[in-house]
Amino acid sequence: IAVTERATAYAIHARRGAQQLACWFPGAFDGVVTCDRWRPYERFARRQLCWSHLERDLQATVDAGRAGAGAAGTALAGAGEMFATWGQFEDGVIDRAALQRRTRDYRDQFRACCRRGARQRRDLRWRNLGGDLLRQWHAVFLFLDTPGVEPTNNVAERGLRSSVMWRRGSQGTRTGAGSTLVERVLTAAANCRRQGRGVLEFLAASLQAHRAGQPTPSLLPA
Repeated sequence: IAVTERATAYAIHARRGAQQLACWFPGAFDGVVTCDRWRPYERFARRQLCWSHLERDLQATVDAGRAGAGAAGTALAGAGEMFATWGQFEDGVIDRAALQRRTRDYRDQFRACCRRGARQRRDLRWRNLGGDLLRQWHAVFLFLDTPGVEPTNNVAERGLRSSVMWRRGSQGTRTGAGSTLVERVLTAAANCRRQGRGVLEFLAASLQAHRAGQPTPSLLPA
């Protein structure tokens, strides 16, 4: 799934879909993609790593109870304070300059935590997480500095739920034509709901336009 402020798109792929990313984004993309740390996303120069995923990774490091547990716990607590400040920014209580000033120390502390993890050898989970985040450091706190960028991909995760429930109930598709039908209907339904349009009315209008040899209705908002 890909979700923007204006539109939602679904695709069904036999694997997770690095090829689908190349299909959706065949050339350069100058926007910001909020995503997890899956390697194919590194095709995008400007990324924001999802902090919901990062917090789960930190919690897993705490739960493992190894050398990085204490540092990860401190980082989690700091993340909670950062998002409390982010909430004040979203509510208009503080401006972006204050947001950046109040989170500056945590940025430094979190980077130090990642460096400590990457350098040690007693906790593999902490080492891998720290090394990976240092390699993609430009994508860790982009949301604090860039207007319009969200710190999580929760909107996309919520958008996936309807397709997951459909797949569980139907057992998925068996042919390429079936996959094409389902991904297009899911896409149409998601965008119609966002715009307050009737899904069945849109599908009927699309079929009528196709049979009449006319342009199909647009799914983009007016």
